[in-house]
Amino acid sequence: MAEHALKPIAAFDHTVRLPGSRSVTNRALVCAALADGTSRLRGWLDSEFRDFAVTKSVAGPRGEGTATEFDYSGNPLIAAPEWSLSGVVEYQIPLSRWGSLVPQYDFSYRSKTYLDPQHADPISQDPYWLHNARLAYRTPDGRWEVAGWVRNFMDEQYKIDVFDFTRDFQTILEVWGDPRTYGLTVAYAW
Repeated sequence: MAEHALKPIAAFDHTVRLPGSRSVTNRALVCAALADGTSRLRGWLDSEFRDFAVTKSVAGPRGEGTATEFDYSGNPLIAAPEWSLSGVVEYQIPLSRWGSLVPQYDFSYRSKTYLDPQHADPISQDPYWLHNARLAYRTPDGRWEVAGWVRNFMDEQYKIDVFDFTRDFQTILEVWGDPRTYGLTVAYAW
């Protein structure tokens, strides 16, 4: 999970005209960028296709195709969970003149998501949690850091995408997220 710190400016004397957007998240980000102090965005995503109908060719018994309309209006947006949650806990433990240890734990949660406009269970991902941990050693001047980390340490199995080929090949192709991974990172800042 990446964090980006925006530095405050002393004064701003301009008119800002933003493109039209119906995205509540986009509006919230703009307001957060213009606000003083720390901004935390929390919320619930209630999204759906308003008007989405597609005409597809459906193969008949002798390979003859017939045009069929599929109406996905009212179905949830693709890969848009109703609820998501994430958090990070980090603590710096001073080691006197030897530097510091920095343990970190972060997590994320996503409620059920549909990975296709059909809103069908075989083409969806059930709710899941991901847990990551990291332990870093930093030198006293903060220039060197050596960190060991493990991502998805509960080895959660979760889909990140699905391709429905049932009409042509009677199969559904699933793309799975990374399993438990671990490693060591050495960093130098100058």
